[in-house]
Amino acid sequence: MINTRYYDGFEGEPELIVRDESREMIIWNGYFVTILNSILKTEVEKGGMPEVYSRQEGWYDERCLLRISR
Repeated sequence: MINTRYYDGFEGEPELIVRDESREMIIWNGYFVTILNSILKTEVEKGGMPEVYSRQEGWYDERCLLRISR
């Protein structure tokens, strides 16, 4: 089952896909950017995905089944 609730109306724009064995959710990259930017403004150590994102290198991890397309 593909949930597009957070991508509807943004078709053609960059998307983020999160999935597990039986479900998939597609969200507009703008929502994801807002969440990550909020994390990056905190005093929390910037490791993992936030660190890679802050360097603008893109991110893909087969283990987590998360993909960002631009």
